Amino acid sequence: MATDFSPGAAAAIRRAAWLPIGPGGTLSIVHALADSIPVDFRDAVAERAMVMLHAAAADVARAIADRGADVKVECAVVLGTPYVEIIRHARATGADLVVIGRHGPRALRDAFLGSTAERVVRKGDVPVLLVNEKAAGPYQRALVAIDLSDASRRVTDLALTLLPDDVRSLRMVHAFHIAFEDWFAANTLDEYRRQHQDLAAANAQTIAAAYTERGIQCELTVSEGDPRIVVLREAVRERCDLMAVGTHARSGMAHALLGSVAEWLVRSSPCDVALARPTRFTFEMP
Repeated sequence: MATDFSPGAAAAIRRAAWLPIGPGGTLSIVHALADSIPVDFRDAVAERAMVMLHAAAADVARAIADRGADVKVECAVVLGTPYVEIIRHARATGADLVVIGRHGPRALRDAFLGSTAERVVRKGDVPVLLVNEKAAGPYQRALVAIDLSDASRRVTDLALTLLPDDVRSLRMVHAFHIAFEDWFAANTLDEYRRQHQDLAAANAQTIAAAYTERGIQCELTVSEGDPRIVVLREAVRERCDLMAVGTHARSGMAHALLGSVAEWLVRSSPCDVALARPTRFTFEMP
């Protein structure tokens, strides 16, 4: 859990208190001090930051204890480039998830590219939860954007880990594009479109069936259109409080790149967004 003490970070901390962390798990709250702080003032700033972290940790610990969970809350102040130190701390602690508030000094909705959050998403090793809404309780209505690749299962698994044990349902959304429509005559175009729809629906149903067998109720929507519009429309219509999407890795590069769909959804989503990481990639620390 990364914090810059902004209102967005405070919302993220409140959300972290509601996450279904397993018994004996640890919630680590970290603040990264920029190394641009003059050396003579670093100790004083670090001391003040630690006081604020301990106060935040105490509030979270009380909230977790109130719901009967057994979770250790710890905090740390680190010095360096924020995104690098957040990733470094996540690796050092073996974190399963990094939680970041979406509205810090730079509003993520308007300036996601180049922000600390964006760099953590691009270069980190573990899934990232970008918190937008103030948490009033655990997640209840999750939407998963699936693209029919192997990543679809990774994204779905991520969404399920963020839901409480008593929520056994989620909405899956797949948007498909019909290519080369102009190549077909009017008398064959309808059949061509129907077969596209049938194939997309069958492939999406195969993914959903794997979770139905595990007792998860999957409400599946398969629709032609721009995936950004289709996914966002469903999230708004269903009043989802969590959206899970995947990011993409480009082979031959040492970092992951956000796909245009994921980036657009991060900018536009009214709810929290969980981003699943590619399975194979490495970011070397500078």
